[in-house]
Amino acid sequence: MSTRNIDYFAPADLGVTNTDIVITKKSNMTNLFAWFLGSALIAYLIFILIKPKFVLKKNDNIYINEVDQMKAILYAILVAIVIVLIVYLVTK
Repeated sequence: MSTRNIDYFAPADLGVTNTDIVITKKSNMTNLFAWFLGSALIAYLIFILIKPKFVLKKNDNIYINEVDQMKAILYAILVAIVIVLIVYLVTK
């Protein structure tokens, strides 16, 4: 936690003295969890809307034009893990 004095921002005629701003650092795990949830949700929606072949249902080796929800969730989680790892490595 750091404190910065912002007296030099206050006009002299207001009589404001000793104004401090406390800057807190959020937890890195909280940020990564938010990245995970956001990227998983976005990836899931993309898989549902675009319907790539790897998330479609299969019947006798024939792809049905219907999304398998569990496959979409699984691949969305995998994509989210990769994105979180990239964010972690970039912000480390």
